[in-house]
Amino acid sequence: MSSNELDLLLRQFKGHVNGLMNCEDELVDIKYQLRGIKKSKSRCTCEEAQPDGTKIYKNSIIDLEEKLQQVRKERNYHLFAVRQVMNLLKTLDNDEVKLLELYYWDELPIRAIGKRLNYSKSRVQQLIDEIIVKIGHVQ
Repeated sequence: MSSNELDLLLRQFKGHVNGLMNCEDELVDIKYQLRGIKKSKSRCTCEEAQPDGTKIYKNSIIDLEEKLQQVRKERNYHLFAVRQVMNLLKTLDNDEVKLLELYYWDELPIRAIGKRLNYSKSRVQQLIDEIIVKIGHVQ
């Protein structure tokens, strides 16, 4: 994986973690809804009444099962990306992980990281570049 690809992967990590958590919450909600429908033995629900009084019914179980599969696919997409980054981070020491955390997760500017760690801006950038190269060799 190139340095640019690794940089992009790390920049997207926070979004993947949040996406994964949202998917997990949504899966719990869908499973709860499915249990409720199956317990009530009602296969269809009235969506809404039309102006002429006609009711539109929708098969809730089929729709929820489809939504469940869609959310599972999305969760697996996010999970794959999260695991990929976690495996890369395992190869680093704590100081390297902390530096990447400040830059990619906390989204601090390089200058702010330098002040926090007592490094120059150029040294911080050099360290980040070295870490990217290091994890690039792990692939």
